[in-house]
Amino acid sequence: MTAVDVCRQVGVADVRQKIVQFGALRIGQTLKKIVPIVNNSGAPLTFNVTLNPVTPALQEPGVVRLLPSEQPITLQAKGGVAKVEVMLSPKTRVSQFSEEVILMLLKIVCHFLFCQQIEFR
Repeated sequence: MTAVDVCRQVGVADVRQKIVQFGALRIGQTLKKIVPIVNNSGAPLTFNVTLNPVTPALQEPGVVRLLPSEQPITLQAKGGVAKVEVMLSPKTRVSQFSEEVILMLLKIVCHFLFCQQIEFR
């Protein structure tokens, strides 16, 4: 299976969840979104998901979290499903942002999911 094949075969279970919208959150408010991911390939896959924010206010520990982040996810072949949790808890005012969740399988990197925020109040 090539890198392109892996990226095509693993994705969000519902394409409407490819972009996670957090809307407008108040400072100190926490919002959690659960996104089911599915393996449509013929082979089981083990990979990691990661979120490395480029927005400075999101780089502070505890502001944005992705679970599981440190532990690999294993999905069974042909429809194996797991849930990825994305949590946002702003500590300061942050303008609009868009961040990527990346799937990493060996040396293959897939742009997998987007997290967006309109505005913190």
